[in-house]
Amino acid sequence: MTEHLKIREYKPGDKVLLLEILKLNVPEYFAQSEVDEFDDYLENKIEKYFVAEIDAKVIGAGGINFENNYRTGII
Repeated sequence: MTEHLKIREYKPGDKVLLLEILKLNVPEYFAQSEVDEFDDYLENKIEKYFVAEIDAKVIGAGGINFENNYRTGII
């Protein structure tokens, strides 16, 4: 099977799946409290956020927020 990576803009409908992906990594890599923090981020603090898919399956996400001058980003 050929894998095709696609990076696209985040949509609100992605939130539940992204939270589930994060939960798969608790407690080995993330604390449970980070699930709530991520939920809050996706709901209230998102600026530029992207979702990665392989063959239409979501495998991860990442993004950037900006300082007030829009010349400095926070990953």
